[in-house]
Amino acid sequence: MVNDASNTQSNSMVLARDVQELQGPNFLSDTNINRFFRHLSNLVGGGASIQFVDVATTQLIAHCPFLSHERIDLTSLDIGLFAVNDNENHEAVGGTHWSLLVFDGTQQPPRFVHHDSSGGRNIEATNRLATSLRRLYPGMEEDVVQAPTPQQKNGWDYGVYVMAIARAIMCWWSEGAIDSWVDRLLTEVDSQLREDLVRLLMGEIEFDDLV
Repeated sequence: MVNDASNTQSNSMVLARDVQELQGPNFLSDTNINRFFRHLSNLVGGGASIQFVDVATTQLIAHCPFLSHERIDLTSLDIGLFAVNDNENHEAVGGTHWSLLVFDGTQQPPRFVHHDSSGGRNIEATNRLATSLRRLYPGMEEDVVQAPTPQQKNGWDYGVYVMAIARAIMCWWSEGAIDSWVDRLLTEVDSQLREDLVRLLMGEIEFDDLV
C-alpha cells in the first residue's frame, strides 16, 4: 500500500510539473485542461445542462465513436464543450493544437460551433469529432459554424484560450444564455488566464476569483 507521505510527494511533483507547464511558453497538456474543466463543472453543479467533456472522452468519440456512446448524452444538454486536439492517435499523448467545439442545444436544430484561436488550424480534427458526434446523435446541422474567436499572439497559448473561452461560455450560460456568447468572448478572452492559473495552483487565489 502506498503511504500518505508517498502520495503527498507524488501530488507535489505533479503540481510542480503543472505549474512549470503554465509558467512556460509551453503547450498545455490535457492534465491542466481537464483540471480546469472539473473546476467549471463543480461551479455549475451536478445535473446541469452544460457539460465539460474530458479530453480522453473527446478523443475516443473522435476516433472510435461507437465505443463511447454511453459516455455523454447530448440530447439532455443545452451546451457541451469539447477540447479538440489534433493528435491522430487517441491512445497516445501528442498533438500540438487545441481548439474548442461547442454543442449548442439552445438552437433548433442543434448545431456545432467551433472556436479556434489560431486561424482555423484545427478544422480537420474538429470536423472529425463533429462527424462522429452526428453519427451518434442524428438531427444536427450539417455544417460546423466557424465562429469569431479572439486570436492568440504566440504559438503556444492554444490550451489557455480553450479554457478562457469555456469559462466565458459557462458564465454566459449561468446568466441565462441570452443572445450570443460570441460578444462576451471578444471582450473577455485573452492569455491572462495562464498567469491566473499559476496563482491558483500556488494557492494564492481561489477558483471563484477566476469567474
